[in-house]
Amino acid sequence: MGKLPLIRIGVIGYVYNVYDNLISMDVLNKLRQLGACPVTFEMLTPKEIDEQLSRFPKTLFWTFSNKLLAGAYHFFEDSSFDGVIHVTAFGCGPDSFLGKILELDSLKYQKPFMTVRIDEHTGENHLQTRVEAFIDMIVKKKSKMECA
Repeated sequence: MGKLPLIRIGVIGYVYNVYDNLISMDVLNKLRQLGACPVTFEMLTPKEIDEQLSRFPKTLFWTFSNKLLAGAYHFFEDSSFDGVIHVTAFGCGPDSFLGKILELDSLKYQKPFMTVRIDEHTGENHLQTRVEAFIDMIVKKKSKMECA
């Protein structure tokens, strides 16, 4: 059996949701343990974000949500990324708009997208299963593309 392909995942979300291991249930390390390379919105250059923002015909009301949207579009359009994960807290109004926009646009870009909604009822095993399934789906898709 051959080596697993490199999986690059764009991760967007408010920094306190993404980087706090307690809040995010260590989602970045869960991705790494599955052999994926997570790249967060903050790792993009201001130029990459500004290029995306300049193309928006209309922006969202929330400045940071616009930057997250721009980061997600960068991940969608960059062929070196295999999928995008949106980490959000339950009940965050701006994120509910952002998540729906990204869910619909991911279909246009034909790139896997998953929202990870975290609250006090979210179980770590549930998150682990969702992340594993997301990565498995991408690995299977990449394997099919390599065989074609």
